[in-house]
Amino acid sequence: MKVNFWSVIFMLLSLAGCGANSTGDNGAATPPPYTVSGTISAITQPSDGFKVELTDGANIVSTQADGKGNYSFTGLVSASYAVKPTHANYTFDPVETVVSNITRDQVVNFTANVGNPHPATHTVSGTITLPNPPPSSSVTVQITTVSTGVNSSVPANADGTYLISGVETGGTYTVKPIHPSYTFTPDVSTITNLQSDKVLNFTASAIPAGYSISGRITQNNTALAGVNLTLKNTTTAAEIIGKPTDNNGNYSFGGLASGTYTVAPSLTGVTFTPSVSPPLTVNGSNITQNFTAQAPTPGVVTRNYTLYIQPGTLTINGNAGTSPAKLAAWGFTDVDGGLPKFPGPQLSANEGDTVNVTVINNHNIAHNFVIQGATSGTPILINPNPNTVKYTFTAVNAGSYLYYDSLNADVNREMGLYGALIVGPPDGSLKAWNNGPDYTFQRIWILSEMDKLRWNDVASAGSPVSTSIYKPNYFLINGQGGSDGMTNTATTIEGNVGETALVRIINAGQFTNSLHFHGNHVQVLTVNGVRQASPYKELDVISIPPMGTAEVLYKLNQKGEYPMHNHISQMETANGVYLNGIVTMIIMHQ
Repeated sequence: MKVNFWSVIFMLLSLAGCGANSTGDNGAATPPPYTVSGTISAITQPSDGFKVELTDGANIVSTQADGKGNYSFTGLVSASYAVKPTHANYTFDPVETVVSNITRDQVVNFTANVGNPHPATHTVSGTITLPNPPPSSSVTVQITTVSTGVNSSVPANADGTYLISGVETGGTYTVKPIHPSYTFTPDVSTITNLQSDKVLNFTASAIPAGYSISGRITQNNTALAGVNLTLKNTTTAAEIIGKPTDNNGNYSFGGLASGTYTVAPSLTGVTFTPSVSPPLTVNGSNITQNFTAQAPTPGVVTRNYTLYIQPGTLTINGNAGTSPAKLAAWGFTDVDGGLPKFPGPQLSANEGDTVNVTVINNHNIAHNFVIQGATSGTPILINPNPNTVKYTFTAVNAGSYLYYDSLNADVNREMGLYGALIVGPPDGSLKAWNNGPDYTFQRIWILSEMDKLRWNDVASAGSPVSTSIYKPNYFLINGQGGSDGMTNTATTIEGNVGETALVRIINAGQFTNSLHFHGNHVQVLTVNGVRQASPYKELDVISIPPMGTAEVLYKLNQKGEYPMHNHISQMETANGVYLNGIVTMIIMHQ
Protein backbone atom coordinates (compact mmCIF):
# COMPACT_ATOMS: atom_id res chain seq x y z
CA MET A 1 0.00 0.00 0.00
CA LYS A 2 1.40 3.40 -0.96
CA VAL A 3 1.22 6.19 1.61
CA ASN A 4 0.55 9.73 0.42
CA PHE A 5 3.64 11.83 1.17
CA TRP A 6 1.68 14.66 2.72
CA SER A 7 -0.19 12.21 4.94
CA VAL A 8 3.18 11.27 6.40
CA ILE A 9 4.17 14.91 6.88
CA PHE A 10 0.94 15.77 8.68
CA MET A 11 1.12 12.59 10.76
CA LEU A 12 4.57 13.64 11.98
CA LEU A 13 3.20 17.06 12.84
CA SER A 14 0.37 15.39 14.71
CA LEU A 15 2.69 13.24 16.75
CA ALA A 16 4.83 16.30 17.47
CA GLY A 17 1.87 17.94 19.21
CA CYS A 18 0.67 20.06 16.27
CA GLY A 19 -2.73 18.36 15.97
CA ALA A 20 -4.00 14.80 16.41
CA ASN A 21 -6.23 12.26 14.76
CA SER A 22 -9.91 12.05 15.35
CA THR A 23 -9.92 9.44 18.11
CA GLY A 24 -7.38 9.84 20.87
CA ASP A 25 -5.97 7.55 23.52
CA ASN A 26 -6.87 9.38 26.72
CA GLY A 27 -6.65 6.57 29.27
CA ALA A 28 -3.76 5.53 31.47
CA ALA A 29 -0.88 3.95 29.56
CA THR A 30 -0.22 0.22 29.90
CA PRO A 31 2.61 -1.89 28.45
CA PRO A 32 2.13 -3.48 25.01
CA PRO A 33 0.92 -5.63 23.34
CA TYR A 34 -2.49 -4.03 22.78
CA THR A 35 -5.87 -5.09 21.39
CA VAL A 36 -8.28 -3.20 19.14
CA SER A 37 -11.71 -4.81 19.31
CA GLY A 38 -15.38 -4.00 19.06
CA THR A 39 -18.83 -4.92 17.83
CA ILE A 40 -20.61 -4.23 14.55
CA SER A 41 -24.27 -3.78 15.45
CA ALA A 42 -26.89 -4.80 12.89
CA ILE A 43 -30.56 -5.75 13.02
CA THR A 44 -29.61 -8.90 11.10
CA GLN A 45 -26.07 -10.19 10.96
CA PRO A 46 -25.11 -11.39 7.45
CA SER A 47 -24.52 -15.13 7.07
CA ASP A 48 -21.05 -14.54 5.63
CA GLY A 49 -20.09 -12.09 8.41
CA PHE A 50 -18.47 -8.68 8.30
CA LYS A 51 -14.86 -8.24 7.29
CA VAL A 52 -12.83 -5.72 9.31
CA GLU A 53 -9.55 -4.19 8.12
CA LEU A 54 -6.86 -2.56 10.25
CA THR A 55 -3.94 -0.55 8.84
CA ASP A 56 -1.06 1.44 10.27
CA GLY A 57 -0.59 3.24 6.93
CA ALA A 58 2.00 0.77 5.66
CA ASN A 59 0.40 -2.65 6.19
CA ILE A 60 -3.18 -3.95 6.15
CA VAL A 61 -4.47 -6.92 8.14
CA SER A 62 -8.04 -8.18 8.21
CA THR A 63 -10.26 -10.39 10.32
CA GLN A 64 -13.78 -11.79 10.13
CA ALA A 65 -16.37 -10.74 12.71
CA ASP A 66 -18.23 -13.57 14.43
CA GLY A 67 -21.97 -14.27 14.19
CA LYS A 68 -22.70 -11.53 16.72
CA GLY A 69 -20.58 -8.91 14.96
CA ASN A 70 -17.64 -9.11 17.39
CA TYR A 71 -14.09 -8.72 16.09
CA SER A 72 -10.61 -8.36 17.58
CA PHE A 73 -7.02 -7.53 16.56
CA THR A 74 -4.37 -8.59 19.08
CA GLY A 75 -0.62 -8.24 19.55
CA LEU A 76 -0.48 -4.57 18.49
CA VAL A 77 2.34 -2.15 19.28
CA SER A 78 1.95 1.54 20.14
CA ALA A 79 1.05 3.23 16.83
CA SER A 80 -1.85 4.87 15.03
CA TYR A 81 -4.36 2.58 13.31
CA ALA A 82 -7.35 2.98 11.01
CA VAL A 83 -10.19 0.46 11.51
CA LYS A 84 -12.73 -0.11 8.73
CA PRO A 85 -15.55 -2.70 8.38
CA THR A 86 -16.62 -3.85 4.91
CA HIS A 87 -19.44 -5.85 3.35
CA ALA A 88 -20.86 -5.71 -0.17
CA ASN A 89 -24.45 -5.23 1.05
CA TYR A 90 -24.02 -2.81 3.96
CA THR A 91 -22.81 0.68 4.70
CA PHE A 92 -21.35 1.62 8.08
CA ASP A 93 -21.48 4.47 10.57
CA PRO A 94 -18.79 5.59 10.94
CA VAL A 95 -17.19 4.47 7.69
CA GLU A 96 -13.78 4.32 9.35
CA THR A 97 -12.30 5.19 12.74
CA VAL A 98 -8.70 6.20 13.53
CA VAL A 99 -7.15 5.49 16.94
CA SER A 100 -4.02 7.54 17.57
CA ASN A 101 -0.72 6.45 19.06
CA ILE A 102 -2.38 3.88 21.32
CA THR A 103 -0.97 3.10 24.76
CA ARG A 104 -3.79 0.82 25.95
CA ASP A 105 -6.49 -1.49 24.54
CA GLN A 106 -9.07 0.22 22.33
CA VAL A 107 -12.77 -0.47 21.70
CA VAL A 108 -14.12 0.69 18.33
CA ASN A 109 -17.78 -0.03 17.52
CA PHE A 110 -19.73 0.40 14.29
CA THR A 111 -23.36 0.32 13.18
CA ALA A 112 -24.22 -1.53 9.97
CA ASN A 113 -27.08 -0.12 7.91
CA VAL A 114 -29.13 -3.13 6.88
CA GLY A 115 -30.89 -3.16 3.51
CA ASN A 116 -28.72 -0.40 2.08
CA PRO A 117 -26.70 -2.27 -0.53
CA HIS A 118 -24.12 -0.43 -2.56
CA PRO A 119 -22.07 -1.59 -5.54
CA ALA A 120 -18.65 -2.98 -4.75
CA THR A 121 -15.83 -0.68 -5.78
CA HIS A 122 -12.16 -1.06 -6.54
CA THR A 123 -9.10 1.13 -6.94
CA VAL A 124 -7.08 1.94 -10.02
CA SER A 125 -3.55 3.00 -9.18
CA GLY A 126 -0.07 3.03 -10.59
CA THR A 127 3.06 5.00 -11.26
CA ILE A 128 3.84 7.43 -14.06
CA THR A 129 7.59 7.30 -14.66
CA LEU A 130 8.61 10.92 -15.11
CA PRO A 131 11.70 12.33 -16.82
CA ASN A 132 14.24 14.39 -14.89
CA PRO A 133 13.58 17.15 -14.02
CA PRO A 134 9.92 16.39 -13.21
CA PRO A 135 7.17 18.82 -14.29
CA SER A 136 6.34 21.87 -12.18
CA SER A 137 2.63 20.99 -12.40
CA SER A 138 0.93 17.65 -11.78
CA VAL A 139 0.09 15.09 -14.41
CA THR A 140 -3.68 14.59 -14.51
CA VAL A 141 -5.01 11.03 -14.71
CA GLN A 142 -8.44 10.79 -16.32
CA ILE A 143 -10.74 7.76 -16.00
CA THR A 144 -13.74 7.47 -18.34
CA THR A 145 -16.70 5.11 -18.09
CA VAL A 146 -17.01 3.79 -21.64
CA SER A 147 -20.76 3.10 -21.48
CA THR A 148 -21.70 6.65 -20.43
CA GLY A 149 -18.75 8.79 -21.47
CA VAL A 150 -18.62 10.27 -17.94
CA ASN A 151 -15.10 11.01 -16.77
CA SER A 152 -13.32 12.25 -13.67
CA SER A 153 -9.72 13.17 -12.96
CA VAL A 154 -7.18 13.04 -10.14
CA PRO A 155 -3.77 14.72 -9.95
CA ALA A 156 -0.75 12.43 -9.73
CA ASN A 157 1.60 12.91 -6.80
CA ALA A 158 4.99 14.56 -7.25
CA ASP A 159 6.65 11.11 -7.48
CA GLY A 160 4.27 10.08 -10.29
CA THR A 161 2.08 7.78 -8.20
CA TYR A 162 -1.69 8.12 -8.48
CA LEU A 163 -4.77 6.55 -6.93
CA ILE A 164 -8.36 6.51 -8.20
CA SER A 165 -10.76 5.04 -5.65
CA GLY A 166 -14.45 4.17 -5.74
CA VAL A 167 -14.42 2.65 -9.26
CA GLU A 168 -17.49 0.44 -9.57
CA THR A 169 -17.25 -3.30 -10.27
CA GLY A 170 -18.21 -4.62 -13.69
CA GLY A 171 -17.61 -1.49 -15.73
CA THR A 172 -15.37 -0.91 -18.70
CA TYR A 173 -13.06 2.08 -18.34
CA THR A 174 -10.28 3.94 -20.11
CA VAL A 175 -7.45 5.49 -18.09
CA LYS A 176 -5.39 8.26 -19.67
CA PRO A 177 -2.62 10.49 -18.27
CA ILE A 178 -2.69 14.10 -19.48
CA HIS A 179 -0.09 16.87 -19.41
CA PRO A 180 0.56 19.55 -22.06
CA SER A 181 4.34 18.97 -21.97
CA TYR A 182 4.46 15.15 -22.20
CA THR A 183 3.46 12.18 -24.29
CA PHE A 184 2.77 8.88 -22.56
CA THR A 185 3.37 5.19 -23.22
CA PRO A 186 0.86 3.73 -23.43
CA ASP A 187 -1.26 6.70 -24.44
CA VAL A 188 -4.36 5.12 -22.86
CA SER A 189 -5.16 1.86 -21.05
CA THR A 190 -8.50 0.05 -21.11
CA ILE A 191 -10.03 -1.98 -18.27
CA THR A 192 -12.77 -4.41 -19.32
CA ASN A 193 -15.28 -5.78 -16.76
CA LEU A 194 -13.44 -4.54 -13.66
CA GLN A 195 -13.48 -7.21 -10.94
CA SER A 196 -10.47 -6.31 -8.76
CA ASP A 197 -8.06 -3.53 -7.97
CA LYS A 198 -5.93 -2.64 -10.98
CA VAL A 199 -2.39 -1.29 -11.31
CA LEU A 200 -1.69 0.60 -14.53
CA ASN A 201 1.71 2.17 -15.12
CA PHE A 202 2.73 4.74 -17.70
CA THR A 203 5.97 6.30 -18.91
CA ALA A 204 6.12 10.02 -19.68
CA SER A 205 8.38 11.43 -22.40
CA ALA A 206 9.14 15.12 -22.42
CA ILE A 207 8.22 16.92 -25.59
CA PRO A 208 11.34 18.64 -26.95
CA ALA A 209 11.79 22.05 -25.38
CA GLY A 210 11.53 25.13 -27.54
CA TYR A 211 7.81 25.49 -28.16
CA SER A 212 6.20 28.06 -25.92
CA ILE A 213 3.36 30.52 -25.61
CA SER A 214 4.35 33.67 -23.79
CA GLY A 215 3.48 37.31 -23.62
CA ARG A 216 2.99 40.42 -21.53
CA ILE A 217 -0.02 41.95 -19.81
CA THR A 218 -0.23 45.72 -19.39
CA GLN A 219 -2.68 48.22 -17.97
CA ASN A 220 -2.41 51.83 -19.14
CA ASN A 221 0.91 50.89 -20.80
CA THR A 222 2.25 49.71 -17.42
CA ALA A 223 3.15 46.12 -16.53
CA LEU A 224 0.46 44.33 -14.52
CA ALA A 225 1.77 41.73 -12.05
CA GLY A 226 -0.17 38.95 -10.34
CA VAL A 227 -2.51 38.05 -13.21
CA ASN A 228 -3.51 34.37 -13.20
CA LEU A 229 -3.39 32.52 -16.52
CA THR A 230 -4.93 29.26 -17.71
CA LEU A 231 -3.64 27.36 -20.75
CA LYS A 232 -6.05 24.96 -22.47
CA ASN A 233 -5.28 22.37 -25.13
CA THR A 234 -8.32 22.63 -27.41
CA THR A 235 -7.89 19.04 -28.64
CA THR A 236 -7.53 17.17 -25.34
CA ALA A 237 -9.23 19.80 -23.11
CA ALA A 238 -6.27 19.50 -20.71
CA GLU A 239 -5.78 22.65 -18.66
CA ILE A 240 -2.75 23.93 -16.78
CA ILE A 241 -2.67 26.84 -14.34
CA GLY A 242 0.45 28.92 -14.95
CA LYS A 243 2.42 31.08 -12.58
CA PRO A 244 1.02 34.63 -12.21
CA THR A 245 2.62 37.38 -14.28
CA ASP A 246 5.86 38.69 -12.82
CA ASN A 247 6.65 42.29 -11.88
CA ASN A 248 7.26 43.05 -15.57
CA GLY A 249 3.85 41.66 -16.55
CA ASN A 250 5.40 38.65 -18.31
CA TYR A 251 4.07 35.09 -18.42
CA SER A 252 5.18 31.92 -20.20
CA PHE A 253 4.06 28.35 -20.84
CA GLY A 254 7.01 26.25 -22.06
CA GLY A 255 7.68 22.74 -23.33
CA LEU A 256 4.47 22.55 -25.37
CA ALA A 257 3.72 19.91 -27.98
CA SER A 258 2.55 20.86 -31.44
CA GLY A 259 -1.13 21.59 -31.16
CA THR A 260 -3.73 24.28 -30.67
CA TYR A 261 -4.14 26.15 -27.38
CA THR A 262 -5.97 29.06 -25.82
CA VAL A 263 -4.79 31.32 -22.99
CA ALA A 264 -7.18 33.07 -20.57
CA PRO A 265 -6.08 35.74 -18.03
CA SER A 266 -8.03 36.46 -14.83
CA LEU A 267 -7.80 38.96 -11.99
CA THR A 268 -10.55 40.09 -9.64
CA GLY A 269 -12.15 43.35 -10.76
CA VAL A 270 -10.22 43.54 -14.03
CA THR A 271 -11.29 42.82 -17.62
CA PHE A 272 -8.94 41.89 -20.44
CA THR A 273 -8.69 42.34 -24.19
CA PRO A 274 -8.98 39.71 -25.47
CA SER A 275 -10.73 37.92 -22.59
CA VAL A 276 -9.56 34.62 -24.09
CA SER A 277 -6.93 34.36 -26.78
CA PRO A 278 -7.90 33.13 -30.24
CA PRO A 279 -6.78 29.55 -30.97
CA LEU A 280 -2.99 29.56 -31.00
CA THR A 281 -1.34 26.88 -33.14
CA VAL A 282 2.07 25.72 -31.95
CA ASN A 283 3.90 24.02 -34.81
CA GLY A 284 7.67 24.22 -34.56
CA SER A 285 7.91 27.81 -33.32
CA ASN A 286 7.09 29.94 -30.30
CA ILE A 287 3.92 32.00 -30.06
CA THR A 288 3.48 35.44 -28.49
CA GLN A 289 0.09 36.52 -27.14
CA ASN A 290 -0.25 39.82 -25.27
CA PHE A 291 -3.22 41.11 -23.30
CA THR A 292 -4.40 44.56 -22.25
CA ALA A 293 -6.12 45.01 -18.89
CA GLN A 294 -8.87 47.53 -18.24
CA ALA A 295 -9.69 48.48 -14.65
CA PRO A 296 -13.32 49.58 -14.29
CA THR A 297 -14.08 53.26 -13.78
CA PRO A 298 -15.20 53.79 -10.16
CA GLY A 299 -18.88 54.45 -9.67
CA VAL A 300 -20.08 53.66 -13.18
CA VAL A 301 -19.71 49.89 -13.38
CA THR A 302 -22.67 47.56 -13.06
CA ARG A 303 -21.99 43.90 -12.37
CA ASN A 304 -24.73 41.37 -13.08
CA TYR A 305 -24.81 37.86 -11.62
CA THR A 306 -27.37 35.06 -11.78
CA LEU A 307 -27.37 32.28 -9.20
CA TYR A 308 -29.53 29.15 -9.30
CA ILE A 309 -30.41 27.18 -6.16
CA GLN A 310 -30.08 23.51 -7.05
CA PRO A 311 -30.12 20.20 -5.12
CA GLY A 312 -27.28 17.80 -5.81
CA THR A 313 -24.43 15.78 -4.35
CA LEU A 314 -21.11 16.78 -2.77
CA THR A 315 -18.36 14.21 -3.30
CA ILE A 316 -15.50 14.05 -0.80
CA ASN A 317 -12.67 12.14 -2.44
CA GLY A 318 -11.00 9.49 -0.32
CA ASN A 319 -7.65 9.89 1.38
CA ALA A 320 -5.12 7.11 1.90
CA GLY A 321 -7.11 4.73 -0.28
CA THR A 322 -10.57 5.25 1.20
CA SER A 323 -13.56 5.44 -1.11
CA PRO A 324 -15.20 8.76 -1.99
CA ALA A 325 -18.13 9.83 0.17
CA LYS A 326 -21.25 11.26 -1.42
CA LEU A 327 -23.33 13.71 0.64
CA ALA A 328 -26.76 14.96 -0.34
CA ALA A 329 -26.43 18.73 -0.55
CA TRP A 330 -27.97 21.95 -1.84
CA GLY A 331 -25.91 24.64 -3.50
CA PHE A 332 -25.71 27.65 -5.78
CA THR A 333 -24.63 27.40 -9.41
CA ASP A 334 -24.35 29.86 -12.29
CA VAL A 335 -25.75 27.40 -14.85
CA ASP A 336 -29.50 26.83 -15.05
CA GLY A 337 -30.07 23.15 -14.30
CA GLY A 338 -26.35 22.64 -13.73
CA LEU A 339 -24.70 20.87 -10.84
CA PRO A 340 -24.46 22.91 -7.63
CA LYS A 341 -21.05 24.29 -6.71
CA PHE A 342 -19.51 24.14 -3.24
CA PRO A 343 -18.90 26.90 -2.40
CA GLY A 344 -21.18 28.83 -4.74
CA PRO A 345 -19.78 30.91 -7.64
CA GLN A 346 -17.61 33.81 -6.52
CA LEU A 347 -19.12 37.29 -6.85
CA SER A 348 -16.61 40.09 -7.47
CA ALA A 349 -16.88 43.88 -7.50
CA ASN A 350 -14.90 47.03 -6.76
CA GLU A 351 -15.86 49.82 -4.39
CA GLY A 352 -18.56 51.97 -5.95
CA ASP A 353 -19.86 49.32 -8.34
CA THR A 354 -23.56 48.57 -8.63
CA VAL A 355 -24.15 44.85 -8.16
CA ASN A 356 -27.26 43.04 -9.38
CA VAL A 357 -27.72 39.45 -8.16
CA THR A 358 -30.65 37.50 -9.58
CA VAL A 359 -31.43 34.36 -7.53
CA ILE A 360 -33.60 31.64 -9.10
CA ASN A 361 -34.90 28.84 -6.88
CA ASN A 362 -34.96 25.51 -8.75
CA HIS A 363 -35.44 23.56 -5.52
CA ASN A 364 -38.73 22.22 -4.14
CA ILE A 365 -38.60 24.23 -0.88
CA ALA A 366 -38.38 27.95 -0.12
CA HIS A 367 -35.02 29.71 0.25
CA ASN A 368 -33.60 33.22 0.63
CA PHE A 369 -30.35 35.07 -0.05
CA VAL A 370 -28.24 37.24 2.26
CA ILE A 371 -24.83 38.87 1.79
CA GLN A 372 -23.55 39.46 5.30
CA GLY A 373 -22.60 43.12 5.67
CA ALA A 374 -23.68 44.07 2.14
CA THR A 375 -27.42 43.51 1.74
CA SER A 376 -29.83 44.98 4.27
CA GLY A 377 -33.46 44.64 5.34
CA THR A 378 -35.52 41.49 5.76
CA PRO A 379 -34.47 38.82 3.26
CA ILE A 380 -37.08 38.15 0.58
CA LEU A 381 -38.59 34.67 0.54
CA ILE A 382 -37.86 32.85 -2.73
CA ASN A 383 -40.61 30.31 -3.28
CA PRO A 384 -39.86 26.99 -5.00
CA ASN A 385 -39.95 25.61 -8.52
CA PRO A 386 -38.85 28.09 -9.88
CA ASN A 387 -39.18 31.61 -8.54
CA THR A 388 -36.88 34.60 -8.98
CA VAL A 389 -35.77 37.47 -6.76
CA LYS A 390 -33.35 40.23 -7.80
CA TYR A 391 -31.10 42.00 -5.29
CA THR A 392 -29.39 45.31 -6.09
CA PHE A 393 -26.83 47.05 -3.89
CA THR A 394 -23.71 49.20 -4.07
CA ALA A 395 -20.37 47.68 -3.13
CA VAL A 396 -19.22 50.09 -0.42
CA ASN A 397 -16.15 48.76 1.40
CA ALA A 398 -13.36 46.58 0.05
CA GLY A 399 -13.31 43.25 1.83
CA SER A 400 -14.53 39.65 1.98
CA TYR A 401 -18.21 38.86 2.50
CA LEU A 402 -20.20 35.68 3.05
CA TYR A 403 -23.37 35.11 1.05
CA TYR A 404 -25.75 32.37 2.19
CA ASP A 405 -29.34 31.20 2.75
CA SER A 406 -30.40 32.17 6.30
CA LEU A 407 -33.63 30.13 6.39
CA ASN A 408 -34.32 26.94 8.32
CA ALA A 409 -32.19 27.52 11.46
CA ASP A 410 -28.77 27.13 9.75
CA VAL A 411 -29.80 23.93 7.93
CA ASN A 412 -29.83 25.50 4.46
CA ARG A 413 -26.37 26.98 4.98
CA GLU A 414 -25.04 23.68 6.36
CA MET A 415 -26.40 21.89 3.27
CA GLY A 416 -24.06 23.96 1.07
CA LEU A 417 -25.88 27.22 0.28
CA TYR A 418 -23.01 29.66 0.77
CA GLY A 419 -20.34 31.52 -1.21
CA ALA A 420 -18.17 34.65 -1.26
CA LEU A 421 -18.44 38.23 -2.45
CA ILE A 422 -15.01 39.84 -2.88
CA VAL A 423 -14.86 43.64 -3.12
CA GLY A 424 -11.63 45.29 -4.26
CA PRO A 425 -10.50 48.93 -4.16
CA PRO A 426 -12.05 51.37 -6.66
CA ASP A 427 -9.25 51.03 -9.23
CA GLY A 428 -9.07 47.22 -9.04
CA SER A 429 -5.43 47.35 -7.95
CA LEU A 430 -3.65 44.61 -6.00
CA LYS A 431 -4.26 46.24 -2.64
CA ALA A 432 -6.35 44.99 0.24
CA TRP A 433 -8.23 48.32 0.11
CA ASN A 434 -7.67 51.79 -1.32
CA ASN A 435 -4.12 52.79 -0.29
CA GLY A 436 -3.96 49.60 1.78
CA PRO A 437 -1.29 46.87 1.88
CA ASP A 438 -0.07 45.48 -1.46
CA TYR A 439 -0.20 41.82 -2.43
CA THR A 440 0.95 39.73 -5.38
CA PHE A 441 -1.92 37.25 -5.56
CA GLN A 442 -4.87 36.18 -3.42
CA ARG A 443 -6.49 33.00 -2.19
CA ILE A 444 -10.03 32.66 -0.89
CA TRP A 445 -10.68 29.97 1.71
CA ILE A 446 -14.29 29.21 2.66
CA LEU A 447 -14.49 26.85 5.64
CA SER A 448 -17.51 24.70 6.48
CA GLU A 449 -18.60 21.40 7.94
CA MET A 450 -21.45 18.90 7.42
CA ASP A 451 -23.30 16.43 9.66
CA LYS A 452 -24.22 13.79 7.09
CA LEU A 453 -26.26 11.45 9.28
CA ARG A 454 -28.34 13.90 11.34
CA TRP A 455 -28.62 16.89 8.95
CA ASN A 456 -27.84 16.15 5.28
CA ASP A 457 -29.54 12.76 5.05
CA VAL A 458 -32.59 13.98 6.98
CA ALA A 459 -33.03 17.33 5.20
CA SER A 460 -32.55 15.81 1.73
CA ALA A 461 -35.31 13.29 2.51
CA GLY A 462 -37.71 16.17 3.23
CA SER A 463 -37.84 15.56 6.98
CA PRO A 464 -37.36 18.19 9.70
CA VAL A 465 -33.87 18.36 11.19
CA SER A 466 -33.42 18.29 14.96
CA THR A 467 -31.04 21.25 15.09
CA SER A 468 -30.34 20.76 18.80
CA ILE A 469 -28.00 17.90 17.84
CA TYR A 470 -25.16 18.84 15.49
CA LYS A 471 -22.17 16.50 15.25
CA PRO A 472 -20.47 17.20 11.93
CA ASN A 473 -18.24 14.48 10.52
CA TYR A 474 -17.00 16.22 7.35
CA PHE A 475 -14.83 19.34 7.49
CA LEU A 476 -14.23 21.26 4.28
CA ILE A 477 -12.01 23.94 2.77
CA ASN A 478 -13.50 25.33 -0.44
CA GLY A 479 -15.94 22.42 -0.49
CA GLN A 480 -13.16 19.81 -0.45
CA GLY A 481 -11.40 17.47 1.92
CA GLY A 482 -7.67 17.54 2.47
CA SER A 483 -6.79 14.98 -0.22
CA ASP A 484 -8.02 17.55 -2.75
CA GLY A 485 -7.32 20.72 -0.76
CA MET A 486 -3.58 19.95 -0.76
CA THR A 487 -3.42 19.88 -4.58
CA ASN A 488 -6.12 22.35 -5.66
CA THR A 489 -4.29 25.36 -7.14
CA ALA A 490 -7.20 27.61 -6.16
CA THR A 491 -6.60 26.68 -2.51
CA THR A 492 -2.85 26.13 -2.12
CA ILE A 493 -0.58 29.11 -1.57
CA GLU A 494 2.06 28.74 -4.27
CA GLY A 495 4.45 31.36 -5.55
CA ASN A 496 8.00 32.66 -5.56
CA VAL A 497 10.04 33.83 -2.61
CA GLY A 498 9.50 37.59 -2.27
CA GLU A 499 5.83 37.46 -3.26
CA THR A 500 2.93 38.14 -0.89
CA ALA A 501 -0.40 36.30 -0.76
CA LEU A 502 -3.58 37.92 0.53
CA VAL A 503 -5.58 35.09 2.09
CA ARG A 504 -9.28 35.82 2.54
CA ILE A 505 -10.78 33.42 5.10
CA ILE A 506 -14.54 33.03 5.48
CA ASN A 507 -16.09 30.62 8.00
CA ALA A 508 -19.47 29.50 6.64
CA GLY A 509 -19.78 26.82 9.32
CA GLN A 510 -21.04 26.60 12.87
CA PHE A 511 -17.73 25.74 14.58
CA THR A 512 -14.73 27.98 15.28
CA ASN A 513 -11.73 27.12 13.09
CA SER A 514 -8.13 27.63 14.24
CA LEU A 515 -5.81 27.70 11.24
CA HIS A 516 -2.10 27.06 11.75
CA PHE A 517 0.28 28.42 9.09
CA HIS A 518 3.73 26.83 8.82
CA GLY A 519 6.77 28.37 7.10
CA ASN A 520 6.01 31.93 8.24
CA HIS A 521 3.62 33.99 10.35
CA VAL A 522 0.73 35.93 8.84
CA GLN A 523 -0.05 39.61 9.29
CA VAL A 524 -3.68 40.10 10.32
CA LEU A 525 -5.25 42.90 8.23
CA THR A 526 -8.95 42.57 9.06
CA VAL A 527 -11.10 40.66 11.55
CA ASN A 528 -14.84 40.35 10.80
CA GLY A 529 -14.54 43.26 8.36
CA VAL A 530 -12.78 45.58 10.82
CA ARG A 531 -9.43 46.87 9.57
CA GLN A 532 -6.66 46.45 12.09
CA ALA A 533 -4.13 49.09 13.03
CA SER A 534 -0.62 49.05 11.59
CA PRO A 535 1.84 47.57 12.47
CA TYR A 536 -0.27 44.48 11.93
CA LYS A 537 -0.29 41.69 14.49
CA GLU A 538 1.72 38.63 13.42
CA LEU A 539 0.35 35.17 14.24
CA ASP A 540 0.95 31.59 13.17
CA VAL A 541 -2.50 30.45 14.41
CA ILE A 542 -5.63 32.48 13.75
CA SER A 543 -9.14 31.58 14.97
CA ILE A 544 -12.18 32.30 12.82
CA PRO A 545 -15.55 32.12 14.63
CA PRO A 546 -18.74 30.87 12.95
CA MET A 547 -19.85 33.34 10.25
CA GLY A 548 -16.60 35.24 10.84
CA THR A 549 -14.01 36.51 8.36
CA ALA A 550 -10.33 37.43 8.41
CA GLU A 551 -7.91 38.74 5.82
CA VAL A 552 -4.22 38.00 6.33
CA LEU A 553 -0.99 38.56 4.44
CA TYR A 554 1.38 35.62 4.03
CA LYS A 555 4.85 36.63 2.82
CA LEU A 556 6.70 33.92 0.92
CA ASN A 557 10.09 34.15 2.57
CA GLN A 558 11.91 30.81 2.15
CA LYS A 559 12.01 28.05 -0.42
CA GLY A 560 10.18 24.89 0.60
CA GLU A 561 6.82 23.20 1.07
CA TYR A 562 4.88 23.74 4.28
CA PRO A 563 1.44 22.72 5.57
CA MET A 564 -1.51 24.81 6.68
CA HIS A 565 -3.88 22.80 8.83
CA ASN A 566 -6.65 23.18 11.35
CA HIS A 567 -5.33 23.13 14.91
CA ILE A 568 -8.52 21.38 16.06
CA SER A 569 -7.73 17.74 15.37
CA GLN A 570 -11.28 16.62 14.55
CA MET A 571 -11.43 19.22 11.78
CA GLU A 572 -8.51 17.58 10.00
CA THR A 573 -10.71 14.56 9.26
CA ALA A 574 -13.54 13.40 7.04
CA ASN A 575 -15.78 10.87 8.78
CA GLY A 576 -12.86 9.90 11.01
CA VAL A 577 -10.31 9.58 8.19
CA TYR A 578 -7.27 11.59 9.20
CA LEU A 579 -5.87 14.28 6.96
CA ASN A 580 -8.95 14.60 4.80
CA GLY A 581 -10.37 17.70 6.46
CA ILE A 582 -9.29 21.35 6.55
CA VAL A 583 -5.68 21.21 5.32
CA THR A 584 -3.73 22.59 2.36
CA MET A 585 -0.16 23.34 1.29
CA ILE A 586 2.12 26.39 1.10
CA ILE A 587 4.70 25.99 -1.69
CA MET A 588 7.50 28.53 -2.15
CA HIS A 589 9.79 28.49 -5.17
CA GLN A 590 13.14 30.25 -5.30
